[in-house]
Amino acid sequence: PRPSWGNPKYDAIWAAATKHDIPVSCHLSRSHYDELPMPPVGLPSYNHDFMVTYSLLAANQVMSLIFDGTFDRHPMLKIVFVEHAFTWILPLMWRMDALYEARKSWVDIKRKPSEYVKDHIKFTTQPLDYPEDKTELTRAFEWMECEKILLFSSDYPHWTFDDPRWLVKHLPEHAREAIMFRNGIATYTNVPDTVPALEGQVRVF
Repeated sequence: PRPSWGNPKYDAIWAAATKHDIPVSCHLSRSHYDELPMPPVGLPSYNHDFMVTYSLLAANQVMSLIFDGTFDRHPMLKIVFVEHAFTWILPLMWRMDALYEARKSWVDIKRKPSEYVKDHIKFTTQPLDYPEDKTELTRAFEWMECEKILLFSSDYPHWTFDDPRWLVKHLPEHAREAIMFRNGIATYTNVPDTVPALEGQVRVF
């Protein structure tokens, strides 16, 4: 398998991206490069194991980018994880920060891992995890500072599509504009601030 993204092997890619102010977007894939190591029970099936566990692929890359010092070597680098879900990043930040505080001498990075996440990494909203108790999702949005790290996505026209009219109702009101369009404009700096509405198109909030 290929090395994780924090490996200096990829520094030329990150250097080129930052030189031209291009955010690097990673979309979920099912190639043999993106599968988890072979578990004792065999490779995951598409509709079950894989669809539940693919966020672990992104988690591995986040840890590699941070702990291997990629963002210290490339302080202007921006990474977008597209449609890997996002609620998992909250406990991952907690765990990375705890390790960092306990063993700072073991890791050659300059800041808390969660600070790198909030400054360098964005996640898209699809697929949205929605627990039965909606207050749990509200707390997760607040704790992760969703207005800083989330970009809207829908996955249309796939069967996992999140309708923006449904999605926006689950977002904190104070963060809706940031998530639905302002963060996207700030991240992808070559896109227009506004575009003409299509026939029949209406604003969702």
